[in-house]
Order: sequence, then structure tokens, then C-alpha cells
Amino acid sequence: MKQEKEIIEETIKIPIDMVVDVLSVILKENLTHEIIQVIPNRSLIVVAITYDKKFSRHQNALYDIQTMLEDYTNFRSEEEEEEENVNWR
Repeated sequence: MKQEKEIIEETIKIPIDMVVDVLSVILKENLTHEIIQVIPNRSLIVVAITYDKKFSRHQNALYDIQTMLEDYTNFRSEEEEEEENVNWR
């Protein structure tokens, strides 16, 4: 009995500060990936990740990556709010 694969491709934008962290998860979990774009003026790279939906390990890895990127975005937005509230007098 042969199982069919449910291949999904996700495209993510990775800030340059997070490249090593995200790529380490991608390589550790042996996810198929391709850097499809570099946006130098925004310090981002765009990566296409292909994985099989039937493998929970791949789904967990992608969830971990998305969580890391969300945490990073939240951290950066909080940092910007603090800079706006500083009284420079």
C-alpha cells in the first residue's frame, strides 16, 4: 500500500538577524528549501520551504520557524515603541 504525499510549499520572509536561527531549523529537519529572493534594502531573504503535510515533524519545524519569526517581530515592534516614548530633553 503506497501512501500519497501531500506536498506543501510555504514562502517565508526572514530578517537578516534571524537567518542563522531559521536556517539551522531548516537544515536540522532536512526540509527542502530554496532562497528565491534577497531584499537588501529591507534586510530580508525570502525562502520557499517544501514539506510533506503528513509528517508531523515537518509541520512542527515550520511551526517553530513561524513562532520564532513572530517573536522576533513582536520584539522589534516593542523596541520601536520604547524608542518613540523616550524623552530626549
